[in-house]
Amino acid sequence: MPARRRLSPRQFYRSLHRIADGRVGSFERAFLEELQRHAATIDDARLLRALQRAWSALEAARQRTGKATPSKEAVEGIIGALGIDDTLAPRIRARYQSLTQQTLGLAGEAMSEAMPAGFSLRFDRTNPRAIRFAQRQSSRIVAELSDNVRRSVRREIARGFRQGVTVPETARTLRGIIGLTPDQAASVGRFRSEWLPDMNARVLDDRELLTKHKQRLRRI
Repeated sequence: MPARRRLSPRQFYRSLHRIADGRVGSFERAFLEELQRHAATIDDARLLRALQRAWSALEAARQRTGKATPSKEAVEGIIGALGIDDTLAPRIRARYQSLTQQTLGLAGEAMSEAMPAGFSLRFDRTNPRAIRFAQRQSSRIVAELSDNVRRSVRREIARGFRQGVTVPETARTLRGIIGLTPDQAASVGRFRSEWLPDMNARVLDDRELLTKHKQRLRRI
């Protein structure tokens, strides 16, 4: 059997970078697949009811104090209707944990090639430390997603109420901002309210709108 060729430190790090870069697409596809799958599970009637309650609370607050600030209760009601914590977050956590463990397994193979002959280092997808790392990373991504959605929902319902947007229109917007950062979600809101009227918005469905918005984000 030919002797195993040991990787130099530079070759080793290049190998790890190639593995990481090559896995980015898998994570992105998994995220988009879960968002698409989740969109089909959202209960529109429940979402509309949650928004109507939020609108009523905002109107009552405005009449009472002159201000209309979304309450935590209203935001959490909409988050529940969107299924962020109960449905979407567990799916993304599971997908990301699996992909992270797979990536660590590939990194472990690269590390074994860099080790001297006879030296054994167990760093693969079954390693307890690797599993814990994958769990931490997937939980961090989910926490970030949850926080972004909450901030976006709060901003969007405040904007929609202030500008007189209807509940059904706001519901459509909220469905489309899941997975976006708050700044991107705000951009979607401006896109809808400022640009779409000049583009005959009534005939655009949500998928075409999202495509146009993504095209715009790439130019920013």
